[in-house]
Amino acid sequence: MKLIKNRLCRIILLIIFTFLFFCSSKEKHEDKVRLGYLDNDLHHLAAFVAIEKGFFRESGVDVEVAGVFKAGPEEMSAFGADALDIGYVGLAPATVAKSNGVADVKIVAQANCEGSSVVVGRDSAVTAVSGLKGKIIAIPGNGTVQDLLIHKLLDENRILDGVNIVVIKPPEMAPVLLKKEIDGFISWEPYPSKVENEGTGRVLINTGQIWENHPCCVLVVSKKLFMKSQKTIGGIVKAHIKATDYINSHPDEAAKIAEKYTGMNTDVIKSAMKRIKFVWLPDKKRAEDYISFLNKMGYIKEENSEKFLGEFIDESFCKR
Repeated sequence: MKLIKNRLCRIILLIIFTFLFFCSSKEKHEDKVRLGYLDNDLHHLAAFVAIEKGFFRESGVDVEVAGVFKAGPEEMSAFGADALDIGYVGLAPATVAKSNGVADVKIVAQANCEGSSVVVGRDSAVTAVSGLKGKIIAIPGNGTVQDLLIHKLLDENRILDGVNIVVIKPPEMAPVLLKKEIDGFISWEPYPSKVENEGTGRVLINTGQIWENHPCCVLVVSKKLFMKSQKTIGGIVKAHIKATDYINSHPDEAAKIAEKYTGMNTDVIKSAMKRIKFVWLPDKKRAEDYISFLNKMGYIKEENSEKFLGEFIDESFCKR
Protein backbone atom coordinates (compact mmCIF):
# COMPACT_ATOMS: atom_id res chain seq x y z
CA MET A 1 0.00 0.00 0.00
CA LYS A 2 2.84 2.35 0.93
CA LEU A 3 4.57 1.52 -2.36
CA ILE A 4 1.44 2.39 -4.31
CA LYS A 5 1.14 5.74 -2.46
CA ASN A 6 4.78 6.57 -3.22
CA ARG A 7 4.31 5.79 -6.89
CA LEU A 8 1.12 7.84 -6.95
CA CYS A 9 2.92 10.79 -5.37
CA ARG A 10 5.71 10.56 -7.91
CA ILE A 11 3.19 10.48 -10.77
CA ILE A 12 1.37 13.51 -9.37
CA LEU A 13 4.64 15.42 -8.94
CA LEU A 14 5.66 14.52 -12.48
CA ILE A 15 2.34 15.79 -13.83
CA ILE A 16 2.71 19.05 -11.87
CA PHE A 17 6.31 19.49 -13.03
CA THR A 18 5.33 18.84 -16.66
CA PHE A 19 2.43 21.29 -16.41
CA LEU A 20 4.61 24.01 -14.92
CA PHE A 21 7.34 23.41 -17.52
CA PHE A 22 4.97 23.79 -20.45
CA CYS A 23 3.32 26.84 -18.89
CA SER A 24 6.74 28.41 -18.41
CA SER A 25 7.75 27.57 -21.99
CA LYS A 26 4.54 29.01 -23.35
CA GLU A 27 4.99 32.17 -21.30
CA LYS A 28 8.54 32.60 -22.60
CA HIS A 29 7.36 32.04 -26.17
CA GLU A 30 4.58 34.59 -25.78
CA ASP A 31 7.09 37.13 -24.45
CA LYS A 32 9.05 36.97 -27.69
CA VAL A 33 8.51 39.87 -30.07
CA ARG A 34 8.13 38.68 -33.67
CA LEU A 35 10.03 40.82 -36.16
CA GLY A 36 9.64 41.10 -39.93
CA TYR A 37 11.65 42.93 -42.58
CA LEU A 38 12.28 42.88 -46.34
CA ASP A 39 14.74 40.59 -48.07
CA ASN A 40 18.15 42.27 -48.61
CA ASP A 41 16.66 45.71 -47.94
CA LEU A 42 19.47 47.95 -46.72
CA HIS A 43 16.88 50.47 -45.53
CA HIS A 44 16.29 48.03 -42.67
CA LEU A 45 19.90 48.09 -41.54
CA ALA A 46 18.88 49.37 -38.11
CA ALA A 47 17.12 46.06 -37.48
CA PHE A 48 20.24 44.09 -38.43
CA VAL A 49 22.46 46.29 -36.25
CA ALA A 50 20.08 46.13 -33.27
CA ILE A 51 20.09 42.33 -33.48
CA GLU A 52 23.84 41.93 -33.96
CA LYS A 53 24.86 44.50 -31.34
CA GLY A 54 22.34 43.22 -28.80
CA PHE A 55 20.50 46.54 -28.56
CA PHE A 56 17.09 44.88 -28.35
CA ARG A 57 18.28 42.69 -25.46
CA GLU A 58 19.83 45.70 -23.71
CA SER A 59 16.45 47.40 -23.94
CA GLY A 60 14.72 44.41 -22.34
CA VAL A 61 13.11 43.06 -25.52
CA ASP A 62 13.42 39.46 -26.72
CA VAL A 63 13.15 39.73 -30.50
CA GLU A 64 12.98 36.83 -32.96
CA VAL A 65 12.92 37.10 -36.74
CA ALA A 66 9.55 35.70 -37.77
CA GLY A 67 9.51 36.65 -41.45
CA VAL A 68 11.64 37.96 -44.32
CA PHE A 69 9.56 39.24 -47.23
CA LYS A 70 10.04 40.11 -50.91
CA ALA A 71 7.91 43.28 -50.80
CA GLY A 72 5.99 45.47 -48.37
CA PRO A 73 2.44 44.31 -49.18
CA GLU A 74 3.47 40.71 -48.34
CA GLU A 75 4.78 41.82 -44.97
CA MET A 76 1.60 43.74 -44.21
CA SER A 77 -0.44 40.62 -44.99
CA ALA A 78 1.61 38.83 -42.33
CA PHE A 79 0.62 41.55 -39.85
CA GLY A 80 -2.98 41.01 -40.88
CA ALA A 81 -2.61 37.30 -40.15
CA ASP A 82 -1.23 38.09 -36.66
CA ALA A 83 2.15 36.58 -37.59
CA LEU A 84 4.21 39.67 -36.69
CA ASP A 85 4.45 42.12 -33.79
CA ILE A 86 6.90 44.63 -35.24
CA GLY A 87 8.30 45.24 -38.70
CA TYR A 88 10.45 47.39 -40.92
CA VAL A 89 8.46 48.23 -44.04
CA GLY A 90 7.80 51.00 -46.55
CA LEU A 91 5.58 53.88 -45.48
CA ALA A 92 3.37 53.46 -48.55
CA PRO A 93 2.46 49.76 -48.13
CA ALA A 94 1.97 50.29 -44.40
CA THR A 95 -0.41 53.17 -45.17
CA VAL A 96 -2.35 51.16 -47.75
CA ALA A 97 -2.70 48.20 -45.39
CA LYS A 98 -3.81 50.38 -42.49
CA SER A 99 -6.33 52.35 -44.55
CA ASN A 100 -7.87 49.28 -46.21
CA GLY A 101 -8.13 47.24 -43.04
CA VAL A 102 -5.54 44.65 -44.08
CA ALA A 103 -3.47 45.25 -40.95
CA ASP A 104 -3.97 47.38 -37.86
CA VAL A 105 -0.54 48.87 -37.15
CA LYS A 106 1.04 52.05 -35.85
CA ILE A 107 4.21 53.79 -37.00
CA VAL A 108 6.45 54.42 -34.00
CA ALA A 109 9.68 55.46 -35.76
CA GLN A 110 11.21 56.31 -39.12
CA ALA A 111 13.87 53.98 -40.56
CA ASN A 112 15.24 56.00 -43.45
CA CYS A 113 14.77 58.69 -46.08
CA GLU A 114 15.63 58.36 -49.77
CA GLY A 115 17.68 55.28 -50.77
CA SER A 116 16.12 54.02 -54.02
CA SER A 117 17.11 54.53 -57.65
CA VAL A 118 15.83 54.22 -61.19
CA VAL A 119 18.11 51.83 -63.09
CA VAL A 120 18.46 51.18 -66.83
CA GLY A 121 20.51 48.61 -68.73
CA ARG A 122 24.24 49.11 -69.11
CA ASP A 123 23.99 49.61 -72.87
CA SER A 124 20.68 51.47 -72.77
CA ALA A 125 20.33 54.54 -74.99
CA VAL A 126 18.33 56.20 -72.20
CA THR A 127 20.37 59.03 -70.69
CA ALA A 128 17.55 61.24 -69.37
CA VAL A 129 14.14 60.70 -67.78
CA SER A 130 12.44 61.74 -71.04
CA GLY A 131 14.06 58.70 -72.66
CA LEU A 132 11.86 56.39 -70.57
CA LYS A 133 8.88 57.13 -72.81
CA GLY A 134 7.74 53.94 -74.50
CA LYS A 135 9.81 51.77 -72.14
CA ILE A 136 8.92 48.99 -69.69
CA ILE A 137 9.84 49.85 -66.09
CA ALA A 138 9.53 47.44 -63.15
CA ILE A 139 8.45 48.35 -59.63
CA PRO A 140 8.55 46.09 -56.52
CA GLY A 141 4.79 46.21 -56.07
CA ASN A 142 1.65 48.33 -56.39
CA GLY A 143 1.30 50.78 -53.54
CA THR A 144 4.99 50.65 -52.65
CA VAL A 145 7.18 53.69 -52.05
CA GLN A 146 8.87 53.03 -55.39
CA ASP A 147 5.47 52.96 -57.13
CA LEU A 148 4.75 56.42 -55.77
CA LEU A 149 8.17 57.76 -56.74
CA ILE A 150 8.19 56.48 -60.33
CA HIS A 151 4.67 57.87 -60.89
CA LYS A 152 5.77 61.22 -59.46
CA LEU A 153 8.85 61.28 -61.72
CA LEU A 154 7.01 60.31 -64.88
CA ASP A 155 4.09 62.62 -64.18
CA GLU A 156 6.36 65.62 -63.59
CA ASN A 157 8.09 64.86 -66.90
CA ARG A 158 4.71 64.41 -68.65
CA ILE A 159 5.43 60.89 -69.89
CA LEU A 160 3.36 58.87 -67.44
CA ASP A 161 0.94 57.62 -70.11
CA GLY A 162 3.82 56.53 -72.33
CA VAL A 163 5.52 54.15 -69.88
CA ASN A 164 4.51 50.55 -69.20
CA ILE A 165 4.87 49.82 -65.48
CA VAL A 166 5.08 46.17 -64.41
CA VAL A 167 5.57 44.45 -61.06
CA ILE A 168 8.69 42.35 -60.43
CA LYS A 169 10.20 41.48 -57.06
CA PRO A 170 13.60 43.21 -56.52
CA PRO A 171 15.73 40.02 -56.40
CA GLU A 172 14.41 39.14 -59.89
CA MET A 173 14.84 42.59 -61.45
CA ALA A 174 18.52 42.40 -62.47
CA PRO A 175 18.23 39.05 -64.32
CA VAL A 176 15.15 40.26 -66.18
CA LEU A 177 16.91 43.52 -67.07
CA LEU A 178 19.89 41.56 -68.36
CA LYS A 179 17.58 39.54 -70.61
CA LYS A 180 16.16 42.87 -71.87
CA GLU A 181 12.64 41.83 -70.95
CA ILE A 182 12.36 45.19 -69.19
CA ASP A 183 14.10 48.47 -69.95
CA GLY A 184 14.66 49.51 -66.37
CA PHE A 185 13.48 49.31 -62.79
CA ILE A 186 13.15 51.27 -59.60
CA SER A 187 14.18 49.54 -56.40
CA TRP A 188 15.57 50.06 -52.94
CA GLU A 189 19.23 49.72 -52.14
CA PRO A 190 21.41 47.69 -52.37
CA TYR A 191 19.93 46.37 -55.67
CA PRO A 192 20.79 49.48 -57.74
CA SER A 193 24.37 49.48 -56.41
CA LYS A 194 24.62 45.74 -57.06
CA VAL A 195 23.80 46.04 -60.78
CA GLU A 196 26.25 48.93 -61.06
CA ASN A 197 28.95 46.87 -59.39
CA GLU A 198 28.28 43.90 -61.67
CA GLY A 199 28.25 46.11 -64.76
CA THR A 200 24.78 44.98 -65.83
CA GLY A 201 23.06 48.32 -65.30
CA ARG A 202 23.51 51.96 -64.36
CA VAL A 203 21.61 54.40 -62.20
CA LEU A 204 19.63 56.97 -64.17
CA ILE A 205 18.41 58.98 -61.20
CA ASN A 206 18.34 58.63 -57.41
CA THR A 207 15.03 59.11 -55.61
CA GLY A 208 16.54 61.92 -53.55
CA GLN A 209 16.62 63.82 -56.84
CA ILE A 210 12.95 63.03 -57.44
CA TRP A 211 11.85 64.10 -53.97
CA GLU A 212 14.49 65.31 -51.54
CA ASN A 213 14.39 63.75 -48.06
CA HIS A 214 11.33 61.70 -48.92
CA PRO A 215 10.34 59.28 -46.14
CA CYS A 216 10.80 55.68 -47.13
CA CYS A 217 10.77 52.87 -44.58
CA VAL A 218 9.29 52.96 -41.10
CA LEU A 219 9.13 50.86 -37.96
CA VAL A 220 5.59 49.68 -37.29
CA VAL A 221 4.02 47.76 -34.41
CA SER A 222 0.80 45.78 -34.34
CA LYS A 223 -2.12 47.33 -32.49
CA LYS A 224 -2.23 44.17 -30.40
CA LEU A 225 1.27 44.79 -29.08
CA PHE A 226 0.57 48.51 -28.79
CA MET A 227 -2.40 47.82 -26.50
CA LYS A 228 -0.58 45.09 -24.60
CA SER A 229 2.75 46.67 -23.66
CA GLN A 230 3.86 50.27 -23.99
CA LYS A 231 7.01 49.33 -22.10
CA THR A 232 7.96 46.79 -24.79
CA ILE A 233 7.40 49.32 -27.56
CA GLY A 234 9.50 51.85 -25.65
CA GLY A 235 12.32 49.30 -25.52
CA ILE A 236 11.99 48.53 -29.23
CA VAL A 237 12.16 52.19 -30.23
CA LYS A 238 15.06 52.81 -27.84
CA ALA A 239 17.00 49.98 -29.51
CA HIS A 240 16.07 51.28 -32.97
CA ILE A 241 17.31 54.79 -32.18
CA LYS A 242 20.54 53.40 -30.77
CA ALA A 243 21.05 51.25 -33.88
CA THR A 244 20.34 54.20 -36.20
CA ASP A 245 22.82 56.40 -34.37
CA TYR A 246 25.37 53.57 -34.53
CA ILE A 247 24.99 53.33 -38.33
CA ASN A 248 25.66 57.04 -38.68
CA SER A 249 28.61 57.09 -36.29
CA HIS A 250 30.15 53.71 -37.26
CA PRO A 251 29.39 53.27 -40.99
CA ASP A 252 32.23 50.80 -41.62
CA GLU A 253 31.14 48.51 -38.80
CA ALA A 254 27.51 48.83 -39.89
CA ALA A 255 28.55 47.91 -43.44
CA LYS A 256 30.06 44.65 -42.17
CA ILE A 257 26.78 43.78 -40.49
CA ALA A 258 24.95 44.63 -43.70
CA GLU A 259 27.20 42.23 -45.62
CA LYS A 260 26.14 39.40 -43.32
CA TYR A 261 22.43 40.06 -43.82
CA THR A 262 22.45 40.81 -47.55
CA GLY A 263 25.28 38.58 -48.77
CA MET A 264 26.58 41.45 -50.88
CA ASN A 265 30.18 42.66 -50.99
CA THR A 266 31.70 45.68 -49.26
CA ASP A 267 31.85 47.87 -52.37
CA VAL A 268 28.14 47.36 -53.06
CA ILE A 269 27.15 48.02 -49.45
CA LYS A 270 29.23 51.16 -49.05
CA SER A 271 27.99 52.58 -52.35
CA ALA A 272 24.40 51.84 -51.35
CA MET A 273 24.74 53.39 -47.89
CA LYS A 274 25.80 56.71 -49.45
CA ARG A 275 22.36 56.96 -51.05
CA ILE A 276 20.41 56.29 -47.85
CA LYS A 277 19.71 58.69 -45.00
CA PHE A 278 19.22 56.75 -41.76
CA VAL A 279 16.86 58.65 -39.46
CA TRP A 280 14.44 57.72 -36.69
CA LEU A 281 11.95 60.58 -36.20
CA PRO A 282 8.75 60.28 -38.33
CA ASP A 283 7.94 63.14 -40.70
CA LYS A 284 4.17 63.72 -40.60
CA LYS A 285 4.26 66.60 -43.07
CA ARG A 286 5.82 64.51 -45.83
CA ALA A 287 3.62 61.56 -44.89
CA GLU A 288 0.65 63.73 -45.90
CA ASP A 289 2.05 63.79 -49.44
CA TYR A 290 1.93 59.99 -49.48
CA ILE A 291 -1.73 60.13 -48.44
CA SER A 292 -2.50 62.51 -51.31
CA PHE A 293 -0.77 60.28 -53.86
CA LEU A 294 -2.34 57.06 -52.61
CA ASN A 295 -5.77 58.72 -52.66
CA LYS A 296 -5.15 59.95 -56.20
CA MET A 297 -4.09 56.47 -57.35
CA GLY A 298 -7.15 54.89 -55.77
CA TYR A 299 -5.13 52.71 -53.38
CA ILE A 300 -6.86 54.30 -50.37
CA LYS A 301 -9.83 56.54 -49.62
CA GLU A 302 -8.97 58.90 -46.78
CA GLU A 303 -10.89 62.17 -46.76
CA ASN A 304 -9.28 63.45 -43.57
CA SER A 305 -5.53 62.83 -43.82
CA GLU A 306 -4.78 64.75 -40.63
CA LYS A 307 -7.09 62.53 -38.58
CA PHE A 308 -5.78 59.38 -40.26
CA LEU A 309 -2.14 60.26 -39.60
CA GLY A 310 -2.95 61.24 -36.02
CA GLU A 311 -4.19 57.70 -35.43
CA PHE A 312 -1.49 56.06 -37.56
CA ILE A 313 1.74 57.74 -36.40
CA ASP A 314 2.80 57.88 -32.77
CA GLU A 315 5.99 59.94 -32.32
CA SER A 316 5.85 59.87 -28.53
CA PHE A 317 8.19 56.88 -28.15
CA CYS A 318 10.91 58.75 -30.09
CA LYS A 319 10.67 61.71 -27.74
CA ARG A 320 10.94 59.92 -24.41
